[in-house]
Amino acid sequence: MPEGLLLPHPPIIVPEVGGKRREEAAKTISAFEEAVEELLKEEIDLIISVGPHGEIDWNQVTVDQAETLKGDLSRFNARDVSLELESANEFAEKLIKAFEVRAEYDVKGIKSGNIDHGIMVPAYFLNKAGLAKDIPWLKINIAFWQADKLYEFGKIVMEEASKNYENPKVIISGDLSHKINHDSPAGYSPAGSKFDQRLVNDLKTANLSSLLNYDESFLEEAGECGYRPLMVGLGLLDGRWNKIEVKSYEAPYGVGYAVAGFYR
Repeated sequence: MPEGLLLPHPPIIVPEVGGKRREEAAKTISAFEEAVEELLKEEIDLIISVGPHGEIDWNQVTVDQAETLKGDLSRFNARDVSLELESANEFAEKLIKAFEVRAEYDVKGIKSGNIDHGIMVPAYFLNKAGLAKDIPWLKINIAFWQADKLYEFGKIVMEEASKNYENPKVIISGDLSHKINHDSPAGYSPAGSKFDQRLVNDLKTANLSSLLNYDESFLEEAGECGYRPLMVGLGLLDGRWNKIEVKSYEAPYGVGYAVAGFYR
């Protein structure tokens, strides 16, 4: 069973948003549904989500301490698609305190309570697959730290989580390049497909050394939003997986989407 998942977050794959156009991402949707169903085959007592679209601070990781987490897809003309998630707010407070003695990590607690689309889309599919409503979520928003620091941060978070929960699972939310072709929303760059090919291959071969060593200028030119969440996620999953399965990759709307599971 997977300990964690890498999932894309295009609202267009939600039926109420995409309608028939979602069929262009059929591979992604099928892999998404398969992955979350596998995740839910075990008892889960915490979901740690890491995403790039919440309350982002360049130098600070933010952890949501709100009592409840709420969101919808009204930005995408689907106001009726709404969710309320249980918050692991008490654990979030413990986590913030644990980082107070680690001066090298700037971690801030916030009380936003907002579920951005980066978490809404994975949560939508988890909810649809039958995730229990009382499972708490720890919502982490990335900082723009170096890869190794993000990785080590993730390791510490899981160490703390393991003191409080028996079976935490990880949701890494991130799209790949937004510059795949001339129809891409961020324009075209040759770095777009190069980034996606390298990342997918590194996942398939479980090449952790390569994953931790992407040049900053390459990331910027590729126009991605999944690399840093993945680095935190890899840290969270350190020592918890034996293989990585890339279930799908495609770029139907000019943005790269990868679905992958980390299996013990």
